[in-house]
Amino acid sequence: MSTSAEKMFENKNTGTDPETVTSQEIDESFGRARANLMSLVQSPEFHQACAEADVDPFDDTEVAYWQVMQNQAEEVLDSAKDVGEMNETDYQTNRLVFAAPNYVMRQAELEGGDSNPPQNRREAKVVASKFNDAMRDFATAFPEVNASALEVNLQNVVNETMFEEEMIQAGSEYIKQSIRGARHEAAFGQILAQAGFNFRETTIEEDLKGADFMIETGDGEAPLDVKASLSDIEARGQEQQPCTVKPDGTVVIYSHLLDSEFAGKLGISEDKAAEKAEIVAPSLEEALNPDLRPAAV
Repeated sequence: MSTSAEKMFENKNTGTDPETVTSQEIDESFGRARANLMSLVQSPEFHQACAEADVDPFDDTEVAYWQVMQNQAEEVLDSAKDVGEMNETDYQTNRLVFAAPNYVMRQAELEGGDSNPPQNRREAKVVASKFNDAMRDFATAFPEVNASALEVNLQNVVNETMFEEEMIQAGSEYIKQSIRGARHEAAFGQILAQAGFNFRETTIEEDLKGADFMIETGDGEAPLDVKASLSDIEARGQEQQPCTVKPDGTVVIYSHLLDSEFAGKLGISEDKAAEKAEIVAPSLEEALNPDLRPAAV
């Protein structure tokens, strides 16, 4: 992407350190990101990308339109950050803003059931994986941000890019679900670190198989699927227990976090993470014991 495309984005390079950023600065950053989205879809680069993909650059009711936009945005954002034209706060807010419309459209596709071709469903799941990853990164970088404020900022994006009331309402629910899941996953990363486990983030392929983390075991690593509630575990056909191991070796574990323990924020304190680590560690250590784990299928 050319330097001129990078320059189309409005950024701020002062007062936006993730560790000291204020709520007002976060809101301002989201405002710049929404303006950047409008600039991108009006740019010659976007229209050229649409032509190459045989997509109408004026039909924003089509999934393909938002897919081209997100592809363009990812390239511009990475380039702008690499050359120092975008600070970390603006990078994180822009990632979410540019991914949100495509995420909402694709989630609606997934809810369409098996009527969509398998390839379309896979593409929708990849888009969801990327959006949820961006959401978790945001929650990790800005644990003090109010979750409701984040929801409002992303709802503004949905309101400005979706034109059917049904889609706007559905988008609101999709955003809420993503924020809730990201909070619990990000906080569980803190818990794992406090408990002394070695783990890493998943690849897209690992995420598509249901893993939130890959955690070291005595003889390798295992997928870890974190659930925000015990009912989430039961909904997946597992016994309603805090920690279970599926036949394929995936560890399904309850986060042991109540929504109320976030006190309205995206993250938890290190003291809270340490408290939960003492609860989580024993059952997780047992589940990761290679002598007790089922052979992977």
